[in-house]
Amino acid sequence: MAGTLKLYYLLQTAYWLQQFLLLVLGIEKPRRDFYELVAHHIITLWMVIWSYIMNMTLTGNIIFLTMDWSDVFLAVCTLSANLFRKVY
Repeated sequence: MAGTLKLYYLLQTAYWLQQFLLLVLGIEKPRRDFYELVAHHIITLWMVIWSYIMNMTLTGNIIFLTMDWSDVFLAVCTLSANLFRKVY
């Protein structure tokens, strides 16, 4: 694996692990979808770590890219929903 791709892989894994720990340790205020979010982080971390162990890093990077793009749309939808709720 190329050095920059490995750096991206490891940074993304660290980010997802940090997000999971924030949820589990209760540092952030729990949301309505707390259990779904924890399950989502567990499954994502499992897929990525397993793909790294099995040397299927292309699969892990595809998972990361899918999550990155969906996070953009999810943030925009959340922002618009919150703005609409507060304005009207």
